[in-house]
Amino acid sequence: MVYNSMVNLKYLFTVFTPTFNRAHTLDIVFESLMKQTFKVLNGRPVFEWLIVDDGSTDNTKQLIETFQLKADFPIQYHFQQNAGKHLAINKGAAHAKGRFFLIADSDDEFLPQTLSIFYRHWQGLTEQQKKVCAGVACLSKEAYTGETIGSKNMNHFPVFTYELPYNIKHRRYYDTWGFIRLDIMKKFPFPNIIEEKFIPEGVVWNKICRNYKRLITNEVLRIVHYRKDGFSKNVRLNYYRYSLGFYFYYMLNLQNNADLLARYDMLYLMKEIIQLFRVGFHSHISLLYTIKKLRNHAIPIVFMIVLLPFSLLLTIYDLLYKKFNKNNLKTSP
Repeated sequence: MVYNSMVNLKYLFTVFTPTFNRAHTLDIVFESLMKQTFKVLNGRPVFEWLIVDDGSTDNTKQLIETFQLKADFPIQYHFQQNAGKHLAINKGAAHAKGRFFLIADSDDEFLPQTLSIFYRHWQGLTEQQKKVCAGVACLSKEAYTGETIGSKNMNHFPVFTYELPYNIKHRRYYDTWGFIRLDIMKKFPFPNIIEEKFIPEGVVWNKICRNYKRLITNEVLRIVHYRKDGFSKNVRLNYYRYSLGFYFYYMLNLQNNADLLARYDMLYLMKEIIQLFRVGFHSHISLLYTIKKLRNHAIPIVFMIVLLPFSLLLTIYDLLYKKFNKNNLKTSP
């Protein structure tokens, strides 16, 4: 699919939600969509809501059926056996009918003007810019504190740039959110690692944001609800539980972006190497294999060896943490 063929798609936006046993939070997304001020353009719906149910055992399906009866916008529902969010995203992209793909987690909330603002920014680009633009990015805030995630940069915003190099150069290591052109999402699918149910989304976002530009804004258009059972609350256990997925992410990031990290943020480069060895130990991957994979990517072997003790200490800490949190480890993602 090329850029010009996007005009043949049915909607402007596919708001996509991957979900697993989150019937108790999906109403947050639904109510946000019901409140959108931008629903019709030229007599046609502006967006659809596409849900991929990643093997839920609660009443998610029945809940979506009630939403479909109430909604004034189209809703698609698809079920898959539990395989992980990354493969749910692939399935969502395959079924999407919108020009722009916007991922909303199952407890995400956004402003009534969110879709309208996104579209206004897109329309403000020239046709030449649109051809090389993956989408528009914004900031988020935490629901309970009201605090913006990351710090606003008041200089030269919005900025149209390759987002990954820009973020590394300016050390913007925090959560941005926004839509991606559907044709680009399909061009960069998540890999399917057998029996691995989690792969960090950066595996795909880093590729997109280095190869395509994005319009980055300072506007806060999403509200996130961090929960006790959410992924971010169990990060230390997840390094062990999904070590192979993390290994794949850190390896790709270092192979593809070590040049940027070495140029702009050596400390972050060191952290990424430490994390790679850490999850490599958990995955029982040979240390020599890891070093060989990196030695041709501007990372000296001596440099890696110096960082090994830090990885070992973190690995031991993870194992001790796991020992005293066995119940959390058994919880499904």
